[in-house]
Amino acid sequence: MSKKKYQNIFIEGMMISFENADKWMQEAELLYKLESYGHACAIIVHAIEALAQAIYCYGVLRGVVDEQSKEFKDVFFKHGRKISVLTNVLATDKIVRTRLPELSNGKSPFEFILELGKNNIFLREVENLVNKNRETHFRDIMELRNNGIYVNFDQDTREFSSPNNISKESYIQIKENVDLMYDRMLAIITFCETYEFQS
Repeated sequence: MSKKKYQNIFIEGMMISFENADKWMQEAELLYKLESYGHACAIIVHAIEALAQAIYCYGVLRGVVDEQSKEFKDVFFKHGRKISVLTNVLATDKIVRTRLPELSNGKSPFEFILELGKNNIFLREVENLVNKNRETHFRDIMELRNNGIYVNFDQDTREFSSPNNISKESYIQIKENVDLMYDRMLAIITFCETYEFQS
């Protein structure tokens, strides 16, 4: 397969992942307008997952993610992996923008962002950035998603909960976070492409 054809596959993958995120966001808004806040929260989480897929397609395109790796495959099949990838990339992006020259050792910005996301040295710094707003932490996101889909029974309190228990404010908060994630993903790609062009 030619390099151009190979690149086109992952450009297409990135674009359809962004389109999928757009569609999930639009559908969440429809549910929000119907005052189905729990279901809207559950649906918008899928937009986060689609954004993680888009950024990994970009990683393959830039040559810093191996399409055969478990890491790449997991971002298409495991909910927790998608959410954690995105929160790590977004948190490390902030570090990269402020400290790239001193820390990168000549790596491309995107390669460095992914490396930081996996590096234990930076996990505490990343965790602090992510946890400033607990709604953006992947465990909280998955809990919100699950609570937005299912009726649950709490053994301790002996009470049922329903997606109808999720408030309008919860949806507004996660929507603001998803909008921010979307904008930041585009900014990361623009930053990386501009940096590569200038180098």
